[in-house]
Amino acid sequence: MEKRVVTAMLLSVALLLGWTWLANLYAPPPAPAPVGGTPTAVTGTIGGATGLPDGSGGVDPVPPGPVAPIPPEAVPNEAVPDELRDVPDVQEQIRTDVFDLIVDSHGGVLAQANVWACEYHLRADGEVRGDPGRATITLPGRPGLLAIGLRGSGVDLMDRPWRVERNGKVVTATTTATLEGGARVEIVKTFRVSTDPAAKFHIDVDVELRGLGQGGKRATLEVVGPWLVRPITPNAAEDGILVALADEDDETEVEKLTAADIKESLAEDPEYEMQAPQGIRWIGSLGDFYLSALESLEPLPSGAYVGFVQGVDKSPNRGAEPGVKSEPWSTAAATLRIPLQVPANGTTETFHFRVYAGPASRPLLTADDAPYHEFAHAVPSRMLSVPAITDLLGWLLSKFAATGMGYGLAVVALTILVRGALFPLSRKSQISMRVHSKRMASIKPKMDAIKKRYKDPKKQQEETMKLMRKEKISPVPGGCLLAFVQMPVWISLYAILQTTYEMRHAKFLWASDLTAPDHLLHLPFAEGWIVLDGWLNLFPILMMITWGISAHMQPLPDDPQQRQTAKMMRWMPMMFGLILYNYPSGLTIYMTCSALWSIGEVQLIRRVWLNKLGV
Repeated sequence: MEKRVVTAMLLSVALLLGWTWLANLYAPPPAPAPVGGTPTAVTGTIGGATGLPDGSGGVDPVPPGPVAPIPPEAVPNEAVPDELRDVPDVQEQIRTDVFDLIVDSHGGVLAQANVWACEYHLRADGEVRGDPGRATITLPGRPGLLAIGLRGSGVDLMDRPWRVERNGKVVTATTTATLEGGARVEIVKTFRVSTDPAAKFHIDVDVELRGLGQGGKRATLEVVGPWLVRPITPNAAEDGILVALADEDDETEVEKLTAADIKESLAEDPEYEMQAPQGIRWIGSLGDFYLSALESLEPLPSGAYVGFVQGVDKSPNRGAEPGVKSEPWSTAAATLRIPLQVPANGTTETFHFRVYAGPASRPLLTADDAPYHEFAHAVPSRMLSVPAITDLLGWLLSKFAATGMGYGLAVVALTILVRGALFPLSRKSQISMRVHSKRMASIKPKMDAIKKRYKDPKKQQEETMKLMRKEKISPVPGGCLLAFVQMPVWISLYAILQTTYEMRHAKFLWASDLTAPDHLLHLPFAEGWIVLDGWLNLFPILMMITWGISAHMQPLPDDPQQRQTAKMMRWMPMMFGLILYNYPSGLTIYMTCSALWSIGEVQLIRRVWLNKLGV
C-alpha cells in the first residue's frame, strides 16, 4: 500500500511541476501594472471632463488609455450616404467619478468603458487615476460594444461613420442607410450615464429606428455586447463570455464560454449561434473581477437569439513592463440578434438597453434589494462549490469586514467561525477514528489467522468482512464519512477566497492584495523558476509548517499497513504547499489559521475526550 501512496505523490508533484512549466512557457502570467499606470493620449475630439475620480474636480491632465479606431479605409465610400461622407472622426468622452467612457464616430460604438470601482487603491494596483479597471474594448476593424447592424438588409452599418454629439453626460450617435429595395432608415443611439448614487455602474442606451421610406422589409437587428478584455490578474479561470438565458421554469441559466470556446465553435460552424426559445436575459463578459453586460429593459420579441464575433487583441498587454513583448490574445463578444420589420416612413421602433460596467461584487449583485440583482448569476464561482453555502460565507465575510477590521482579519474571523461550527463534527470524527483504530487492533490476531488459513485474496476478504460484522466494526471509520460531509464547506470557502472582488488590493500584514500571492521578497535570480517564479511567498510556507505540525500530531494507527500509509500522508502538506504557493494569499491565510486551529483542537480532544475513553 505504501508504495502506491509514494508513487501517487511523486506523480502528482511531477504533474504539478510539468504543468507549471508548460503554463509559463505557453501562457506566461501578465506582469504587474507599473506604478501610476501608463496612459496614452486619446486621438480625436474629447469632451471636457467635469471631475476626477478622486473627487478633486477640474480636468484630469492625464488622458485615459488608448482607443484603437477602425481604419477609415475599412468603409467603402460608395456604401456611405452623401450626408455622412464629411462626418468628422470624433471620440466623445464622458468622465465621472465612476466611468471613463468614449463614444467613437466609427460605428457609433462605446469604444472604451473604464471603471473606477475598487475601494482599496494602491499606487500600482492598475486602477490609479488615468488607468482604471477596463470593462470593454474596441479592436481595430471589429465592431465595438453597441455596434448596430441590420442583417439581411444588404448594408453593413457597423463600420460606417456616425454623427456623434455630446450634451453634458448624454451622447447621441446618428446614421442613415439605404436598404435593399430603396427603403431608408435613420438610426439614433442615445447614451445616458446613470446619476443614481445607489445604482451608479450602468449606462442607459436607447436605439431608435426611424423609417424614412417604404418599410415592411424583414431584417435582424444585431447589437454587439461587451468584448472579453485581456486580463491583468491571474484569475483567468473565472473569465469568459456570459450568456444568460431563461429556462423552462423562467429561471436564469448562465452559459460561460471562454474566447477559446467561441473560436473553436466558429471554426466548426461560422454561423454558430445560441437559440433562446424561453428568452434572453442578458449577454456580457467577465474578466479581472469585472462584469460588463448588455441587457434589454423590455422582453425581446420571439425568435431573438445570440450570435458571436471574435477577434485578436494585438495591443500592448495592459500593465506589462516596458520593452516586454506582448503576444496577440484571442477575444470574443456575444451579440443580440432581434428579428424585426423595418419601420415605414414616419414610424419609429425603439429598443431600450442597459449596459452594466462594474465589479462582479456579491453584495452589489446578489442581495435581494441590490439594484443589479438581475446579474446575480454572474458572480464568479468555482466548480463543485455549493451556491447556498458560497453565498452565506461571502455574506459573513463582508459583514466581518464591514466592522472595520478589514478583509485580512475578516478571513481570520471567518476561519474561527467556520471551524468552531464544524467542531462537533471534527470531535466526533477524531474520536470515531481512534475508537475504530483501537477495535481494529483488538481483532488483528484473528485477521492474521484468516490470512494464514485462506490464501485466496477473495476468500480472505469475505472472511474478514464476516469477522468485522460479527464484532460490529464498520469497514470505514465514521470519521471518514464525516469528513465528506465537510467537503462542500471547504470547496465553497476555496471559491469565496479566490473570487471576492472586495478583497482586491486589501492589505494584511505584508500582503498588499489578498486575491494575489503575498510576494514578501523579490528574488531576481529565481525569475522563471518552477513554483518560485522570482518571489518568496511566506504565507504558503507558514501554511506548510502549521499543516505539517498538525499532521504529525495525529496519532498513527496500530495496524502496520495503515500506519505506513498514515506516515506517508504526513508529507501531503508539503505537496499542497507547492500547489498553493502562487494562489491568493487570502486562501493561504485561511489554511494557515485553520491548521493552527487544528493543533489546538487535537490537544483539546486528546486531553478531554480521548483520555476519558482510554484511547
